[in-house]
Amino acid sequence: YGQLGRYLERTLGQPVSLISAVDYAALVRSILAEDDDLDYDLAVLAPHLALLAQRRAGWRALAQSTPGIRPSVIVRRSGGLRSLDDLRGRSLALPDRAALVTLEAELQLARSGVDPRRDVAVRYVPNHASVMALVERGLVDAGVVSSVLLEPLPAASRDRLAEVHRFPRTFGIVFMAAPRVAPGPFEPIRAALLQFANEPEGRAYFAQEPDARIVSLAGGELEGYADLIEPLEAILWPERR
Repeated sequence: YGQLGRYLERTLGQPVSLISAVDYAALVRSILAEDDDLDYDLAVLAPHLALLAQRRAGWRALAQSTPGIRPSVIVRRSGGLRSLDDLRGRSLALPDRAALVTLEAELQLARSGVDPRRDVAVRYVPNHASVMALVERGLVDAGVVSSVLLEPLPAASRDRLAEVHRFPRTFGIVFMAAPRVAPGPFEPIRAALLQFANEPEGRAYFAQEPDARIVSLAGGELEGYADLIEPLEAILWPERR
């Protein structure tokens, strides 16, 4: 996100600090904190976290990236797995339990008749890179990662891995403004984000995805991810179940 940070500094005429949360739990604590305790004025969030921030803490959506990503099921080419149904009785690596691709994969697997709690042995790992490494080394039978990560893989990894399913729903990352961001700066920030893909920093940022851009939200789009909120809240606050 360095290109984006430098662009916003140049366009808005003020310093921009980039901060990364150590994990999903820390990120959620930060975005749901009171104004005086907030770590961020702006946040780049997956849609389910953006909706949670909007509902629970009054964050406002600025824009969203497009085209969106899709969760992909990957296997070793030599493993003999060809479909979701082949996952029964096998091991499956997933990123952090609160990650969008994890929640979506578990939801769609259940809807397809493969119960992620009963029919597969799920192994949660910290990130997408860990999922791909476990599958490539044969330490798990399959994994789920963001589809956008498959294209830049080294040739040797592409030769060893195969995508057997891509879930249909797409997800674009959402740029959110904290409640303390006043209406005055909100619009210039939004306008800068919408122009980003046309600027030198934006062209460098999207170099691997020439058709990618940041678009405005008409309103209500985040509610399309409402079916992920209940399982997300169950993970974040298990004591409330």
